[in-house]
Amino acid sequence: MQQEMKPVEELLTETKERLDATEEERDRVADELLEMKRLAQDANMMLSEKQLSSRKVADLYTEMNLLNESLSEELTIKDKRIELLKVELGKEKRELEAKLVQKDASLVELRRSLSTLKSSEAHAMTLLSESKKRFQELQAGDQKREGIRKKDA
Repeated sequence: MQQEMKPVEELLTETKERLDATEEERDRVADELLEMKRLAQDANMMLSEKQLSSRKVADLYTEMNLLNESLSEELTIKDKRIELLKVELGKEKRELEAKLVQKDASLVELRRSLSTLKSSEAHAMTLLSESKKRFQELQAGDQKREGIRKKDA
């Protein structure tokens, strides 16, 4: 039963590892997004301190907005991937649980059959023992009759 469950358990472990890796990647992207926001704040502070030209500011904002959009899209994709992996993991878990229920039912049936077999064996042994005893009693009776016949003869 354990050997049959190994491939499913391995698949479950592999899916869990992929889910963990994807979650780590999502966290990394979120960290990058936070870093970009911090850089934007720093840029705003630099603007007020150094009075950058309006063209440079526009370019900077454009670049940061594009990067922000890109990271947001990547984060959304990672979140969707995580959800898909969670669904897949749940499905595999349900399949594994269903197989375990089937194996448990089979085990219960095997135990019942074994119990019935042991009971039948015990009953057969009792009958055999009684038959042997009766056979010995009959042999002893035959021997007595033989002895009596020989005395009479």
